[in-house]
Amino acid sequence: MLKDERDRFAAFAFSWGDILLELDRAGVIAHVAGPLGAVTGRPETAALGVPLRDLVMPAAAPVVDQLIRIAAKRGRIDAEPIELKRADGEPVSVLLSGYALGDINEHVFIALRLSQPPAAPGSRDDPVAAFADRAGAAISRLDPAAGERAALTLITLRNFRALSDRLHADTRASLQASLGLYLKTNALDSGLVAEMEDGAFGFLHSTGLAIDQIKRQIEEISRQFDPQGHGLTADVAAVSLKDAASLDSVDVAKGVVYAINRFRHGGTAGFDLARVSRKLTDFVAEAANDITSFKSIVADGRFSVVFQPIVSLSSGRIHHYEALCRFDHAGDGESPYRYIRFAEETGLIHAFDLAMAAKVIEWLRTKPINRSGYEVAVNLSGHSLQQERYVEPLLKLLAANPWTRGKLLFEITESARIGDLAMANAVIQQLRSRGHEVCLDDFGSGAASFEYLSHLDIDVIKLDGQAVKSALQAQKGRAFLSALAGLCGKLGVRTVAEMIDDERALDFVASCGCDFVQGYLFGRPDPDIRRFQPLPNANLIRRLQWRVV
Repeated sequence: MLKDERDRFAAFAFSWGDILLELDRAGVIAHVAGPLGAVTGRPETAALGVPLRDLVMPAAAPVVDQLIRIAAKRGRIDAEPIELKRADGEPVSVLLSGYALGDINEHVFIALRLSQPPAAPGSRDDPVAAFADRAGAAISRLDPAAGERAALTLITLRNFRALSDRLHADTRASLQASLGLYLKTNALDSGLVAEMEDGAFGFLHSTGLAIDQIKRQIEEISRQFDPQGHGLTADVAAVSLKDAASLDSVDVAKGVVYAINRFRHGGTAGFDLARVSRKLTDFVAEAANDITSFKSIVADGRFSVVFQPIVSLSSGRIHHYEALCRFDHAGDGESPYRYIRFAEETGLIHAFDLAMAAKVIEWLRTKPINRSGYEVAVNLSGHSLQQERYVEPLLKLLAANPWTRGKLLFEITESARIGDLAMANAVIQQLRSRGHEVCLDDFGSGAASFEYLSHLDIDVIKLDGQAVKSALQAQKGRAFLSALAGLCGKLGVRTVAEMIDDERALDFVASCGCDFVQGYLFGRPDPDIRRFQPLPNANLIRRLQWRVV
C-alpha cells in the first residue's frame, strides 16, 4: 500500500520535477528516483541514508533545513532555488518543491527541477494582485468564531547592512534566505512573506503566534551567520487585523500590501516600530475600507472626464485632447494623482484604466464619427500594461468599437515602472495595429525614460512638465531639449511639451523643435471642449510661425 502511494506521488512529482527524493523526519534521504547520480557525479546509492543538507552547497544547507521544516509544518513548498553540490565541488542550480504525507511516517517528498522553463509570452500577472489573492484566500480560511484572526508583523534588524558588509556574498544570501524561510514556516502561507529591503521583512500570520519567540529565533539565526557571534537585534511590530474582519478578505489583503509598501517606501532607518504598532491596525483597516470604496467608485462610474487640448506648433490647431479624470467625491481643486497612485499601489489601477477607456469611448459615441476634431488620448498605467486582466478586456472593448480607430489614443504613464519591456511592447504594437497611436507620457521624469524609448516602438513622447521647466532654467537646457527633439525626429517619434503656461515657455520649446504643446496657456482642463473653440491664445502660435517665415 505504501509502495502504491509512493508510486502515485512519484508520477505526479515527475510531471514537474527531474529528481524525486523521499526524506525521513530528520531530513535523511530514504528513497531516490531520477538522475541524481548523473547530476551530482556520485552513485545514487551513495545518497541513501545521507541528510539532504550534505548534498547541497554549504551556503544552502541552512536553507534546506528551513525548507524541510516548512514542508513538515505547512505541507508544501514551491519552487525554492538551491544549489546541489557536485562531487567535484561545483554547484548545480535546481528548484525545490515538495510536501509531507502524514500517513507515510511523516516523510517529506522533494521534487527537484534542473531548469526553469521560460514563462509564456504575456503570462506575467500583477504581483500585487497575486499576493493579495493568496493572502485573501489564507485569511478567508480562518475561523473568526474559533478566535482565529490574521495579523501583520513588520520586522527590522538593526545594523543589518553593517553585518552584510562583513559577509561573503554567498553567506549574505544564505542569511537572507534563512531569515525569509524561517518566517515562511510561521506565516499563514509560505508565499505571504515579503522582504521589503535588506533587513526588513513583513509577514502575514495568525494572531496566536508567539512573536517574542519569533524575535528570539531571528536574532539567533543572525548570530549563527555573524563571524563575531554577536548577531543583530530585531525590532518587531505585530498588528491584528480584527477591525477589518467585516470587509472582503482580498480587500483586507490589499490593505496589508499597501501598508507593507508604505513601510518599504518610508525606509527603515530610525523607523519607530512602537509607533507603527499603535497605528498600523487602523491604517490597514482604513486602507481596506478605501479599497472597497474605490472599487465601488469605479464600478458605479462615479468619476468624470475633463479635456485639455494638445496643440500643433506647425498648424496652430488642436491635434487631439487628453482625457483626464476627476473623482466626484474629491474636494474642489484636489488633484486626482493621489487616487491614481493609491490604485496602482493596491492593484486596482487596471480596473480604473479600463473604466476610463470605456467612459471616453461612450463620450466619443455622442460625437460625429466622421469628424476628425474629436480625437482623445486616455492614460494607461505602466502597471496595467503588464496585466492580462487589463489587456484582454481592453482589446475586446476596442474590437467591439472598431470606429474608435484613429480617434482613441493611449498615453502610457511612467508612474509605475515597466518591468517586462518586451511584453509591454507587444501590447503596444497590438494597439497600434488597431489604429491607435501610443504616447509615452512623463518622459524625463525618471531614469528609465531613455530605456523605454529604446525598447518601445511608439508614436509620440510627452516631455514631463517639470523637466521642461528645469530645462528652461538650466544653462544647457536648450541644447539638451533640442538634441532630444532632434533624436525623436530621427526615430520618427513626435514630441509634446507639457506645462506650457506662459509665452516664455512656448517660445523656448518651439525653438527647441518640439512638435506639440499642452498647458494652461491654451486652457485648463474642462468637461466642455467647446471652451477651446476658438483656441485661447492661438495668435501666439501664429506669431511664432510668422517669426519662422
